[in-house]
Amino acid sequence: MREPGTELVYDEDMSRAFRVVLAICAVLVAAGLALLFYYQVSGSSVDEDGWLVEQFWALSLGTLSIFVGSLGAGATLLAMVFSWRWKLRSTANKDEGGSAQG
Repeated sequence: MREPGTELVYDEDMSRAFRVVLAICAVLVAAGLALLFYYQVSGSSVDEDGWLVEQFWALSLGTLSIFVGSLGAGATLLAMVFSWRWKLRSTANKDEGGSAQG
């Protein structure tokens, strides 16, 4: 249930943009988890020349995409909270007859 006055602060375009960014972040985290799983199941071996054959690229890309996806999701969620609070404050100031602080 919404509090009185909050029905005016919902912005459909902004909400859609936040959902798109969160979906991209979720895909990044899922891809990172899949890459880490691939790295774990691929195993490693030593060839006849003594070189270690391992899928290090999957480890680094998996870790990087989990980090970037988590960081992006956290930043987006913070932006959503601050955007919502700013809109509430500016709506309350307009209802009281004052000007909104920028």
